[in-house]
Amino acid sequence: MDVADFLFPRDLEVTPTNLTRIIFIGSCLSEAYVKYFRALNAAIHYDHVLFNNAMDLPTRSTQELAAYDLQYIQLPLRSILPDTVVRIADNDKRDPPIVWLELGKQNIDRMLDKAMAYNRQSELLTIVSTFFVPQAHVIPSLADVRSQNDLCLVIHHLNNYLAEKVRNFRNSFLADVDMIASSLGKRYFLDDVIGFYTHGAVHYPDWGEGNRLEKVPPFVETYENRVDQFWAAALRQIEFIYRIVNQLDQVKVVIFDLDNTLWRGQLVEDYQPGTKWPHFHGWPLGIWEAVQHLRWRGIVTAIASKNDHDVVVAKWNDAVSQPFVALEDFIVPQINWQPKPEGVEKYWGRCHLLPRALYSSTTILLNAKP
Repeated sequence: MDVADFLFPRDLEVTPTNLTRIIFIGSCLSEAYVKYFRALNAAIHYDHVLFNNAMDLPTRSTQELAAYDLQYIQLPLRSILPDTVVRIADNDKRDPPIVWLELGKQNIDRMLDKAMAYNRQSELLTIVSTFFVPQAHVIPSLADVRSQNDLCLVIHHLNNYLAEKVRNFRNSFLADVDMIASSLGKRYFLDDVIGFYTHGAVHYPDWGEGNRLEKVPPFVETYENRVDQFWAAALRQIEFIYRIVNQLDQVKVVIFDLDNTLWRGQLVEDYQPGTKWPHFHGWPLGIWEAVQHLRWRGIVTAIASKNDHDVVVAKWNDAVSQPFVALEDFIVPQINWQPKPEGVEKYWGRCHLLPRALYSSTTILLNAKP
């Protein structure tokens, strides 16, 4: 499974996104975004503004900005932590030495202020990408792992600072491309193995060997390349954020079965005294946690199960041996011997107990069997 489908699944999508026009503001990395996104989805028109320093953006009227679905801002890490950091060994000789995190924060303030001009003008939906954290500690000694001298930690903190600053703007959200990189595997595309740690871009499979007397192997034999998966996931992330902001195909209710869904095995048959009960490592722990995260997001959780209600109540703590999920976490549970579709129908028949906004909501039935 590609990382795009793994991180941003499409299973529940019904309404098309229908993105038509996006403007990208950023360095040569954002130019590459535009180039490869055009190949991935030619139905979208992509504009680009090269932005390598704290410059004023080209003038656009509010009417022109209204033609865009969103803008994507990619601040160049090489401008946030300028090339002075390449000679990091000389920093100890400075009086006072540069505090890289503070320098990076100051440059984020300057560059983000300029880059958000269109957002301030029109509240255009704005997505700001994070920086790639290098894939190995950048340190002078083992004692400096995750210290303020470690560029990995510095860039990690700069991502946190960037997120904090983006929240100060209306209709603006963070695109965590470093999350995509970690899921895909940075070694398959990040260029910190051959370029500056602070360049923070991608390496390409077709980089040549140059004018060398001796033959060198193809680049991809040394560094396997999966950059195509990164481009696809980055575009999918944009679509994913756009869908959330515009509340496309919102899920408001999730209905769970019980046997072989909320717990392993059959409650009556498999949880008897004197027998070996099913273990609960891995699944269903993730389902129990998912129930709580659904509730945290304001999504209703319910139950539709062919089971004896009194037995479920009596033996709940056998199948759910830790208090991670309780029967009270589910609204209007339908636990009886009727066919499950009837249980779901009865559930909706009692919708007067639920907020009116849920009457026509999207429903998911997590069900082990018909």
